Amino acid sequence: MKDLILFPYRIYVLLIFVFSTLLVFLLILLVKLFPEKNQSLMVYKITNKWAKACMALFFIRVEIKNNENDTNEKAAIFIGNHRSYIDSAVVFYAIPKNFKPLGKSEFGKIPIFGWVYKSVAIMVDRSSPYRRARSLKLLKRQLLRGVSVNLFPEGTFNMGDEPLLPFFDGAFKMALETETIIQPYIMTGTQQVLHRKSWFRLTPGKICVKYLSPISPLEFLPNNVKSLKGKAFGDMQKALLEEGNW
Repeated sequence: MKDLILFPYRIYVLLIFVFSTLLVFLLILLVKLFPEKNQSLMVYKITNKWAKACMALFFIRVEIKNNENDTNEKAAIFIGNHRSYIDSAVVFYAIPKNFKPLGKSEFGKIPIFGWVYKSVAIMVDRSSPYRRARSLKLLKRQLLRGVSVNLFPEGTFNMGDEPLLPFFDGAFKMALETETIIQPYIMTGTQQVLHRKSWFRLTPGKICVKYLSPISPLEFLPNNVKSLKGKAFGDMQKALLEEGNW
């Protein structure tokens, strides 16, 4: 019954999404006419405005807590939990500085949206360790250019009953190699707004993004990946348990 009632809303959402994505597509084409050094920031600003407009038009309220934690003007490695397709849009709303996300290569196959997504993200092909490692090298290159990056260290949707899946090492190795601050955050309410089983099950609601205390990799040098990863995992799991609704 709920799906039947929400069907007109979901058609409305689909139409808004398609037309807004076409607009972003055209704007990014225009950005390509500017000097390359300015393109990254301009694309970030476009996608940030797009994400905020979409959330408002979809009647989804995004509350951001503790964003004063991210006061560092330098590039950072943002890491968050992952339970819904909408997570990838929420990060463009919530991250307050120019950044590149690590995105699934499957998204790049979607007509028009895929081209837009490939313009704003570093695509990861998980079919081989070599290709995954190459994606992390591209992210590292962004950090060295002063551009922040965003990863979901669980690597895929968390479909279980625990707050988090075990983390992969990539984000933490990169933090140690580049001596870049890790900025963890948690998202709650995303699965209630858009269940992971289908992209066509969007529901109006509230999503909360809570920033946690940044983690300096300097305490874990020269190469204590396990302890750095454990610190991030522990902080995020504790915060998710306290917030609930994950």
